[in-house]
Amino acid sequence: MIKNDLTDLQPPQSKLNSIYRGIVEENNDPLKAGRCRVRVFGVHTAVKEQTTTTGVPTADLPWAEPALSIIEGSISNYGVWGVPLQGSHVFLFFENGNILNPRFFASAPGIPTTAPDTTVGFNDPDGVYPDKIDDPDYYSPKDSEYPECISFVTHGGHRIEVDNTPGNKRILIYHVSGTQFDVDNAGNITITGVSTEDENIASDKGTTIGGKLDLNVNGGNYNINVNSGNCDLTVSGDCNIDAGGNVNLDAGGNVNVNGSSIYLN
Repeated sequence: MIKNDLTDLQPPQSKLNSIYRGIVEENNDPLKAGRCRVRVFGVHTAVKEQTTTTGVPTADLPWAEPALSIIEGSISNYGVWGVPLQGSHVFLFFENGNILNPRFFASAPGIPTTAPDTTVGFNDPDGVYPDKIDDPDYYSPKDSEYPECISFVTHGGHRIEVDNTPGNKRILIYHVSGTQFDVDNAGNITITGVSTEDENIASDKGTTIGGKLDLNVNGGNYNINVNSGNCDLTVSGDCNIDAGGNVNLDAGGNVNVNGSSIYLN
């Protein structure tokens, strides 16, 4: 707790009506409402050990509420959601000039030069972020032209890139496992999956291919099951079946073979 009277610690009222920069020191909101504890430059001391005259532990910083996007109004779980990582620089204001009502609304990337120091304020108390030193916080893929790429990158390793680089316009959806969906500059689509893919469709599906279709199964079986209805195969040219093993044909009814000539070897 802060032992000083709040009026002694409160900056001039005109200053409280400004926009401030602070550092997130706690993002695990017990209410799960997106709040963070933010140590504010010019308002709070860097000293975390409380004495009779100074020092503000992270646990004594007031919870700052987020000011989020107007998309869907941030109500009833609708909207765009995300919580800044501890150690992040954020901009904030004090609603109605009240030092106990901070509201953060934007983050501020930079170029960190030192690792987090957990002994003082204005640092991630867990000592995790920033995890890249002497590198810009701003993400820019190496194969794109700055600042043409719009990116969404998470600390878990997932990312979405929408690249507007002339001659290299592309869209990438990447999962940390290595699975990805990539659209290149020519509109070619490459899907890379490192594990199983399941597709479930409740109704009809139509697929039209203007060129050729190559299907390679490099390991395991290839099974087609039609549980209700017919299976029709129509080919305008030759239809070749080449099996390295046996070919088995089982029918519950008749087997009809029609052709101008039928050769059995």
